[in-house]
Amino acid sequence: MDSKRWTTQAVCIFVKAFADGFFLSRFEMAWYWEHYVEKAEDRRHPHASPSRAADLCRLPPALLVTAEFDVLRDEAEAYARRLQAAGVAAKLRRYDGMIHGFIRRYPLFDQGRAAIAEIGRELRTALSTTDRR
Repeated sequence: MDSKRWTTQAVCIFVKAFADGFFLSRFEMAWYWEHYVEKAEDRRHPHASPSRAADLCRLPPALLVTAEFDVLRDEAEAYARRLQAAGVAAKLRRYDGMIHGFIRRYPLFDQGRAAIAEIGRELRTALSTTDRR
């Protein structure tokens, strides 16, 4: 898959693989996307989909957390690679065996609690090293 832009064909293959049975279905994803950005032509704008921006080099450090069985996984991981290629301090962490929304279901998943702890550590580090002029 092209690291700069994911292809429709690759996304369709992945969406089919995780379309049903992994909590977030293809139907639900389409519903959310249509409500997030109503006009189809606006969905390609970087404000709606940051991975579509031509230049990512001025973005702040980022931690991208993905789940193995998430229809959005490959898109998020491609975005992390693009951030890294642009020189952004971007960390990528995939939680194997997890589904979309596992973090908010932390009472059910040890990995959800681990992800919250990881996010907390990253925030603590980022906030303690921020220039406070």
